Amino acid sequence: MSAYIVDNVTIDRIVTWIEDRMRIIFPVLYDRLMKEVRAPFYNREDAIGLALLAMNVRAVNERYRETNPVPAYRYVCRGPVTDIQALKSLQCLRYQCSEGSVPESKLYTLINDIISDLAQHIVSFLPQYEAAEWG
Repeated sequence: MSAYIVDNVTIDRIVTWIEDRMRIIFPVLYDRLMKEVRAPFYNREDAIGLALLAMNVRAVNERYRETNPVPAYRYVCRGPVTDIQALKSLQCLRYQCSEGSVPESKLYTLINDIISDLAQHIVSFLPQYEAAEWG
């Protein structure tokens, strides 16, 4: 398996979705994320993005035994971001962070929880799901 540091567009999409949608549809997960990344109210977007990027850099460094610094990050709104785009971006980030000890971190576990809840949320609104029999 190879890993790379995702681009800022991917991080921006995730952060945009977190601020625009996640805080509304998954408020408990949102609160957990804010506590985990210690995001200040006045600069949440940068703090969230930087935490996700730092997790990604750590995974790549552990995978290749490198010492890449965490690049500077400034949030750029990429909205609106659909739930499906957010899911795919989150899955990409998770895959790139699946190295070394990173999957044991609280932030990685939280990303897994977000992906799981978001996928279930998306499926629950599909016409095929609505038409399927219960029981």
